[in-house]
Amino acid sequence: MNLRKFYLIISVVLTIFLSTSGIIIISNLNTAAADETVTETQDPGELVLDDPSDDEQIPEETKQRPDFNDEDSEPITKSKPVNILIIGGDNASKNTDTILIVNYNPSTSELNIVSIPRDTKVTINDQTHKINFAYPSGGIELIKSVIWDLMELNIDRYIFLDISAFRDIIDVLGGVEYDVPVDMKYVDKAQNLNIDLKAGKQILDGAKAEQFVRFRHPNTYEDLPENYTDFYSGSDIQRINAQQNFLKEIIRQKATISNLPKVFKVLDIIVDRVKTDFTLDEILGYTYNIDQIDVNKVKMFVLSGVDNIIDSVWYFDFNRKMYYKGSEYAADSVISKYFKSNLGD
Repeated sequence: MNLRKFYLIISVVLTIFLSTSGIIIISNLNTAAADETVTETQDPGELVLDDPSDDEQIPEETKQRPDFNDEDSEPITKSKPVNILIIGGDNASKNTDTILIVNYNPSTSELNIVSIPRDTKVTINDQTHKINFAYPSGGIELIKSVIWDLMELNIDRYIFLDISAFRDIIDVLGGVEYDVPVDMKYVDKAQNLNIDLKAGKQILDGAKAEQFVRFRHPNTYEDLPENYTDFYSGSDIQRINAQQNFLKEIIRQKATISNLPKVFKVLDIIVDRVKTDFTLDEILGYTYNIDQIDVNKVKMFVLSGVDNIIDSVWYFDFNRKMYYKGSEYAADSVISKYFKSNLGD
């Protein structure tokens, strides 16, 4: 989830949540998930999987490869879990800097999210590429196919959101209060990027929120605290964690009844900047119980892997595991339990 990645997540979250308490559109997102055990009030630090073994495989019959060339979307059952692919980038260039898969279960109001680093190594037409190459080169059918080959995970619906909506949405919602962990200073004249945030609790408007989610490392580590790299060492995983934490705050602070009057303003911002294969009927159906989602029980996963350089190009090599709260879990087991597909299960 990189600089632009997150914009989409947020807008999606907002569109999914704000349009939830009684309105429309489910867009991009970073979200919250409910814990399966109804008697629990807190999200556990570790996952309890049906199959704790890393070696045991999901039965092959449940992994039948979908037909990604089918132009007509199959109807989905609005009472069953749905996997939503959230991709965010620039509408003109179709760059996809943010790639998320959100699983929403309307029956339990559970919401689970997995972030896919944009530099994840994939194979397309027998050639090695980064996953952010898939959508601009082959559209939604190709990126669905690539995700299946990477994770054997079904995608039911997708949402593409132009990141330009991010700042406007944050401003419409009145900014987000956030405790910035460290001073953030970074200047890149080539990108016309100037990040200058001070540590501490503050209200981040759209422009400052954009600076926060884009920050990865300072220009220099001189005169900075020794523990600075605990927060920002240049790692995309650290930035993903920061973006996910920020998303949680957006949901906690803004997915409320008091923000309902602002929903239509949010929708006006994104109406021309979003592409999706959701029908209006499906959106309305899935937002019926969305206000029951408990932000404190959100489950956010990140692919685990290692950095590799192939032919002088840097890639992220997925190792078939996922991170959750600092621990690794077998990806097959996580997908089987927390990312059930409407069309595939």
